[in-house]
Amino acid sequence: LADKVHELGNGFNLIYGPEKVVPGEYYDRVLWQFRVFQGEDQLAKVTANDIGGIGLFRDLHVYDGRGVPGVQQVIYHEYSAEMCAGAMGDLVLFWDGEMLHKAIHLIDGADAPYWSDMDMVFPADSAGLGTQLYVTQEYGGEDDDGNQTHEKSGKLYRWNGESLVPWECIFR
Repeated sequence: LADKVHELGNGFNLIYGPEKVVPGEYYDRVLWQFRVFQGEDQLAKVTANDIGGIGLFRDLHVYDGRGVPGVQQVIYHEYSAEMCAGAMGDLVLFWDGEMLHKAIHLIDGADAPYWSDMDMVFPADSAGLGTQLYVTQEYGGEDDDGNQTHEKSGKLYRWNGESLVPWECIFR
């Protein structure tokens, strides 16, 4: 299992690696295990999947809780085929000091002349968000007449301690 080890601080280590590869018609799906240890004791484990196969570029980034209530660290497991029409995206995990949670799978894409991008804006990134998170989806390209197209949308979420749930605003 242990492909890589990353220190989370305070004696915690994140150990992660592929658990299983499931062949697909266009992309293989890779199940990843992420485990948190303190010394030799396993404290948490989560399995999350991405697309694109085992041979992709991969990187891991760990950030502070980014203003998300109850989250100590945000973990981005980035993957990219680094080519047109190749799979790319981020598995986003939240570590709350006791449990490791899969928060969201952000999927990007590019196949000239088309592209798409999903991103997450955290409370620490924008004073206007309060404690909410904002997930954006943006895509564009070129239509049959050579005109550039571009669309962007977004949705607010809140973290309930276990998962992201859509933010429902109620005005009275």
